[in-house]
Amino acid sequence: RGDQGRMGWGPRWAMGALRFLVLLTLVLILFKPTLTKERVQTENSTVLVVVDDSFSMGIKDRFEDPEVTASTHSMAGLGPSAEPTRLQIAQGILDGGNAQLINRLREKADVKILAGSDGVRAVAELPRFSEDTDLTNPVAGSELSPIELRGRVSRLGDAMSDAVDSARNNNVAALVLLSDGQESGGVSTSLEVSRRLGLREIPVHVIGVGNPAEPRDIRMVDLDLADVVLEGDTVPVDFRVAAEGFEGEEIRAELRLIREDGGT
Repeated sequence: RGDQGRMGWGPRWAMGALRFLVLLTLVLILFKPTLTKERVQTENSTVLVVVDDSFSMGIKDRFEDPEVTASTHSMAGLGPSAEPTRLQIAQGILDGGNAQLINRLREKADVKILAGSDGVRAVAELPRFSEDTDLTNPVAGSELSPIELRGRVSRLGDAMSDAVDSARNNNVAALVLLSDGQESGGVSTSLEVSRRLGLREIPVHVIGVGNPAEPRDIRMVDLDLADVVLEGDTVPVDFRVAAEGFEGEEIRAELRLIREDGGT
C-alpha cells in the first residue's frame, strides 16, 4: 500500500480560485463583452433659403385691393407709395418690415441664403443666434447684400437641387423658396424636387411673391405721328390700343394729348 499525501488548505484554496477564474473567463467569452464609449456632439441645423432671381421677378405688380398692397408693403418694410418689383418684395421679407424672416430662422438654426433660377450662387451664410443675442436689434439686414436679377430662364427645381448639394456637409433642416412660381424647364420641376426632399425628411416651404391674377392693362402701341408739324395744322395720328385682363368686358379708353406746358 503506498502512502498518498494530503493537500493542505492553502493549495486547496489556490486550486478552487483557479477553477473559479477559468469558469469566469469562459462565461465572459460566451457573453462577448465590449467596451462602449459614448460622446454627445451637438451640431446646428441649416435652413436653406433660395430666392428666385429670374427676370420675371422684376415685374412690378398692381393689386386691386389696397389692403393687399398695404399688408405686402408692411411685411417687406416698404413705404405706402413704393412700387417695388417682386424681387424687392422677396428681399424685404427676408430682412425688413414685419416679416424679419432671417432673424426668425436664425433663432433656431444656421441660415444659408442663395439666389437661383439658372444655377445658384451663395448670397450669405448666417450663424444661429447665441443665447445672449438681442433679438430686438435687426442685425440680419446689414449682413445681406442686394440680390440682382440674373436668370433668363427659371429652372426652380434645378436651383433647389443645387442648393441642397451645396450644403451636403451640413444637416439641412428645411428649404425655403421665395418665388413667383414661374418655371421654364430644367431637369426636374420644383414639385418633383420637393417630393424627393420630403423622402429625405427635408420639408420645403414656399413663399409666393407676385399677383396671381392676370395683369389688367390698357396701352397705346404702334404710334405713328409726324416728327414736325406746323401750328394750326391738322395732324393725322395712327395707333392701336392693346388691352390685357379685360376679356369679355366692354371698356372705354380716353386719349388725351398733353402739351409740353402740361395743358391738354
